[in-house]
Amino acid sequence: MNRRILARPLAVSAAVALLLGACGDDADTGDDTTTTTTDDGDTTDGDDTTDGDDTATTDDGDTTGDDGGTDAAAVDTAALAGSYSGTWENTTFGSTGAMTVDLAFDDAAGTFTATVDLDGGVFGEDDPEPFDISGAFTGDGASFQGSSAVLGDFTFDIDSTGAFEIDAGDVPSERIATFTAGGTLDGGTISGTYSVTFDDGGTAEGTFEAAQG
Repeated sequence: MNRRILARPLAVSAAVALLLGACGDDADTGDDTTTTTTDDGDTTDGDDTTDGDDTATTDDGDTTGDDGGTDAAAVDTAALAGSYSGTWENTTFGSTGAMTVDLAFDDAAGTFTATVDLDGGVFGEDDPEPFDISGAFTGDGASFQGSSAVLGDFTFDIDSTGAFEIDAGDVPSERIATFTAGGTLDGGTISGTYSVTFDDGGTAEGTFEAAQG
């Protein structure tokens, strides 16, 4: 019932340029400077002979250089990869079980795979087989559609902060209609909450948490 997934994070916003003022005279020695101030308070400096090394700071605090690229990748895939183990608990009915998530990244291909194994009476039925969640992954996170024997067709999203959501709108179970989960992948822990809707309209809530190591 619980899906831990990946990843962690980043965000990129744009800064808007404003106004410039210059000072100098006929005997300018080339040392006079100009200052440009952006709407968000960031400044860029330059002189009469532009050095090309100036940088601008975007609204979200990421620094971009003359080539427009970020100064570092926002997601440390090496730190996130590994095995996570913990438990899930249906807080409505009191049922519980073990869970493991094995998370792997292929940085060259820009993909990730999370193998999820939920033990116990998931959805009030038999212990399901492990299943994979995989897709494209970038420094900004991931957003894609997948399918598994447990969830059926689902959507998965994770952002730069490590916050993720899973939405399965047609669970292939005789008892369960839909499943949703939300949580975070951060600091070596996958944790969050989930909700199921039964075919008869009833609902149940639960939690999950797994630690790396």
